[in-house]
Amino acid sequence: MIQTSCSVHSGASGGALLNQSGDLIGLVVCNVMDSLDSVTVVYPRVNMAVPICAFYSTLVAYLRTKDPSVLNSLNVSNTEVRQIWNLQPLRSKL
Repeated sequence: MIQTSCSVHSGASGGALLNQSGDLIGLVVCNVMDSLDSVTVVYPRVNMAVPICAFYSTLVAYLRTKDPSVLNSLNVSNTEVRQIWNLQPLRSKL
């Protein structure tokens, strides 16, 4: 997960996150939000992105084969991933 301070407005999720050389380093997936007393506050200049290394091999495989089922490997649902995206501490494996 990459935290960035670029400004991302509603509807821009999935946009490219580029380094200074113009290389793709990730895809923006969400703004940071906080809920206090049933009021949700969105921080448009604090965003999370999935790093390219997390999906590069899957993307290359899809481009090579044109098989949409290759993309199924991107659908990950487990406790550790959920904790990371919810900014919760991970439990020690020691």
